[in-house]
Amino acid sequence: TVPTNGWVYTLEHDGKPIEETFSRRGIIVAFEKKAGRGADVDEIALLASDGDPAATQVLEHAYTALAETVAPWLVGFRTDVLAIGGSIAQSWELVERWFSPTIEAHFRKYRTPPPRIVQGQGGEGAALIGATIYARRTGP
Repeated sequence: TVPTNGWVYTLEHDGKPIEETFSRRGIIVAFEKKAGRGADVDEIALLASDGDPAATQVLEHAYTALAETVAPWLVGFRTDVLAIGGSIAQSWELVERWFSPTIEAHFRKYRTPPPRIVQGQGGEGAALIGATIYARRTGP
């Protein structure tokens, strides 16, 4: 009921790895195509928060794609709490704007209560902590 090793980045959306849509690299490339100029994700997030059309379209697509990709897994796992951590959590208002409503809509289709979506702790270090725990459990 969870992706192999719990890895979301290996899941596909529209026939390609979600990593190509929802990752730093994917968001930067999409924004460059849409806006005709480069920017890093923190700037793109600020632009979207201020209503910039290109940034808004790129991030809405990315957050919605991520939600559509993980929603079936969350339903299958019967998730009641989903903690969003790492650098994604730094733009929490964008999570609430696009990710959460898409998850909730998916759960409503199955007449299942959606999970409570909470902001995880640990910032960007959360992934390293998780990797360390995983390595200790599966290491030599």
